[in-house]
Amino acid sequence: PAEGIEADEYWYALDTTKYYVAATDENRTAYEGHIVGFYKHNGNDVLMLEKTYGEANYVNNEDANGIKSFGETADGINYLHGEGKITQRSVYIRANGIEKNSTSEAFEKYYDGTDRFFGVGKHEVGEGEDYDYQYTAGAVANVILGDDVTIADVSAKFDSAYSNAKYIVFTASGITGKDAYNYTIEGESVSTVNLEGRIKQRIVNAHLADEIADYGIATGKYAGNVTYKFVGNDGKEYDLVNEYANESAFYMTLANYLVAVGLESADATLFADNTYSLNNGRFVKAAEGAIGEYIRLGGTENDRISALPQAYVSFASTMPDAGSVSTSYRFRTDGNAKNFKFSPIYTDAANGTSKVEVKKKDLYVVTVSNGYTANYGQFIDKNGKLLVNVELLYLDKDGKDGIVSGQTQLTLFKKGNVNYYPIAKLGVYNSETGVVTAATAMSKTSDKLGANEYYVFYLAAPDGVDYDDVVKNYNVILADQNSISHKDVDGTLRTVFDMSAQGATVKPETATLQIVLPKLTGVSVGSDTENSFTYTYSIDKDGEGINRLYDVVQGELSTDEVIFVDDNGNELYPVNYKETPYSGTVHVRRYINADGSFVARKDKDANGYYIEWNSGEVKKEIKIEKAEVGLRARNVSEYYNGKAHAYVNDDNRADRISYNMLTGGTKTTLTDSDYEITYQMLDGNDYVNISQNDVVNAGKYRVTVKLTDKFLASTLGSNYKQSTSIAEFQVLRAIVEVELKQGNFEKSEEYVDGSTVLKLTGEYVEGTKYSIDYTVKMKEVSNDPEIAIEKSDTKLVGLENIASAGKYSFAVVIGGDYDANNYVFLTSTGILELTTKNLVNGSGSSITINEGKGVVANRLEVKEIKTENALASDMSYLKAVEQYVAAMRKEADVEDAKVAAVLRVNLYLNDALVTYTGKSMTITVEIPQSVQNSRGGIAIYYVNQSGGLTRLTDYTVEDGKLTYTTDYINGIVFVDANPQGLESWKIYVIAGSCVLFVLIVVATVVAIVVKKSKLKKIA
Repeated sequence: PAEGIEADEYWYALDTTKYYVAATDENRTAYEGHIVGFYKHNGNDVLMLEKTYGEANYVNNEDANGIKSFGETADGINYLHGEGKITQRSVYIRANGIEKNSTSEAFEKYYDGTDRFFGVGKHEVGEGEDYDYQYTAGAVANVILGDDVTIADVSAKFDSAYSNAKYIVFTASGITGKDAYNYTIEGESVSTVNLEGRIKQRIVNAHLADEIADYGIATGKYAGNVTYKFVGNDGKEYDLVNEYANESAFYMTLANYLVAVGLESADATLFADNTYSLNNGRFVKAAEGAIGEYIRLGGTENDRISALPQAYVSFASTMPDAGSVSTSYRFRTDGNAKNFKFSPIYTDAANGTSKVEVKKKDLYVVTVSNGYTANYGQFIDKNGKLLVNVELLYLDKDGKDGIVSGQTQLTLFKKGNVNYYPIAKLGVYNSETGVVTAATAMSKTSDKLGANEYYVFYLAAPDGVDYDDVVKNYNVILADQNSISHKDVDGTLRTVFDMSAQGATVKPETATLQIVLPKLTGVSVGSDTENSFTYTYSIDKDGEGINRLYDVVQGELSTDEVIFVDDNGNELYPVNYKETPYSGTVHVRRYINADGSFVARKDKDANGYYIEWNSGEVKKEIKIEKAEVGLRARNVSEYYNGKAHAYVNDDNRADRISYNMLTGGTKTTLTDSDYEITYQMLDGNDYVNISQNDVVNAGKYRVTVKLTDKFLASTLGSNYKQSTSIAEFQVLRAIVEVELKQGNFEKSEEYVDGSTVLKLTGEYVEGTKYSIDYTVKMKEVSNDPEIAIEKSDTKLVGLENIASAGKYSFAVVIGGDYDANNYVFLTSTGILELTTKNLVNGSGSSITINEGKGVVANRLEVKEIKTENALASDMSYLKAVEQYVAAMRKEADVEDAKVAAVLRVNLYLNDALVTYTGKSMTITVEIPQSVQNSRGGIAIYYVNQSGGLTRLTDYTVEDGKLTYTTDYINGIVFVDANPQGLESWKIYVIAGSCVLFVLIVVATVVAIVVKKSKLKKIA
């Protein structure tokens, strides 16, 4: 503006441009930095270029570099350079951006081991063609209205390769449209859409074949013969290797698998990690990077086959007989596999079942597989019958238990009431010829048989028995003579039962029979390693000494020859005690006949054998030790009789001293000369030695009984040890029975110190001398005239100097020159109980019992309870009274009523408190001085038996003393009812309405207890 002129506005001349290029992504990149704006020219989107750049690079041939100009057809476009940037807008695929064609079958497939989705989009096939899914309008979210943006393409697969798949996952590969360059798929992650889909379990057909089963089958589970077939997408069956089905896996050729599931051969690499090769009948996992011929189905966590279908057979009976046919034979369970579903295929498709027919079971009977040894003469009788028990085994063709559970051979071979068990027979087997001949009773011992000959057992049916007629459901096949062969095991020949021609798959075997001479079983001298034997001298039932040779040699028979000889051939008899042992050799010989009987030498037959035994070159020693007499002295007691007591005499010896039976026949008892007795007496805590003449007074004694040396040196006693026995010998005190007379007293009982004693009760009369009459006599068991006690020898003690009512213990005791330690008095003690009706104390207080027999007490105590000098118990009592009165005061709305004085009134027997409750008693107490000086109205209460206060209305006051009648002794309470003019009758109101406190007095303890019902009694 000119000088001096102010401008209101300023305008800036903008640059203009006519140059432009087509709006493409390539041009945005090629002309980056020179683009000044976006414009629509002739309906086309163009990018405007800055003027200077356009002028410098524009050529007439616009197609040469793509820069064009408006020329004269349009005005230039104003523009202004500025710094800035328009970023791409974030978008995402909507959850419903892809939709399923309702007629599509691609969203379900049978398990094929892959997550592949075989559907096609509408954008792939075009309009009018079959498709499985399509993009919806607005599939891309967050696009500005009017912009052209849609999904460029998607990839799709199941969310799992297994039958637990739930969705098809569509993943967008980008966006397209003419406005797509302004947008980007949101975030760094892939944008996905899930549509419902599933992988169905692959069908595996389970063909249940018809069966012929051995007898023993019953209604229930049955393994059967099941053939599994893989069902392909084309509905055809493909072979599976069934051999490993029970290992929770199937195998099939990979080539068949790819065809069955509709995959290409090139897809084989998808399953490389789960392929196997067949090597020597076993499947071996293919090496890494290699592809095996077979694929394994099942056996992994995501491909598990947990259970195969379980066949179940039903019959008309619980245990069907041979010839029966099942009523149904089908799968009871469906099996359990993650990716497979088992479909049953039955031979009778119309009825949905296969069948099982029952046939007879082959039962092979052989002798038990243990070695047999039989004693000569004890294995077969003269008729060829075996005397040994041969155990049999009943086997199936595989050598297992062949009899059906619930049955035994005890009923299997029974027809009617007869059991036709197989019969075991003894034969001689020639290992060279293979021939078995029957053995006889006179057969030799095994060591006497010919070369290559052995004893064997074989089986036969009882004569005339056909097991087809006897045994219903079994084919009985016996290990007979023709089945026997042999084998050599380390030089030992074993019997083999070969029944393979009859269908057996195993050949049971057993040891050959050995027939030997019987040994002297149980005959021994102690043990093989023991040469010295010690026994205690003993006698038999006849009292004769026992020959211990027969204790050393055990198991001998009466026909055996048994002797014990020393080095000089002298026969020894180890019976009596001997300082040195008996030493020698034991010899035993036993004879046996062909019938197995043991006989004496003179009865041996020509065909018999004998067995000889001796104790060997090492000498056997038998030592006889002394026996115990077993002397036993019994604890006994006798009553004191004033004479010396002997432990035994002719009358009681057998009862007090006992011992074991002695030997010899003529000497079976001990006499006084065979033992000696010594005495001891208990003195304090110790026993001291005394003579028998000192055993007189009552007390504890001890006796020792001991065998004499003379007896031990005798012929009889030399076989016995010294024996000693100690016994307690007690002299009891003589018993005096006392009968106490009742006299004029009342008679009862009282429990004192754990026992019940007589109690006599009467009234105390001052100045009376009290006594109890009684009688005494000796108890019969200890009534010896020498020591008998009369009444004159006794006295009564305990009732001297009685000066008041009370309880007095008394007793009858011995007097004179008799020793009290030798006597015991029975029922000699008692209690004398004296009562009184009047008691007066030193202050003039008194009590008179008006009714009843009086009280057992000798002291009346009346004391005023004061705060300044009260005991703890009295303080508790006083506090309780004050609280009770305070409660009454509150209920009556009388503020100033208070306790003026409290007297405790108690009876005592000596120092023991006596609680007395009577029907009526008159009590006189001195009125406390504080009450006498009171100018107010005084109400008087006594503590009643229920623990409350009862107003005293019937009383007199004279000379400072209060006299009243009551039924309970405890205390008197003076209440100042009118300290400010309150009329005394108000106390009635207080007492009648109080419901809070009750005085409970037990002995000298006072407590406060609320008892409404009892307070109502207060008047």
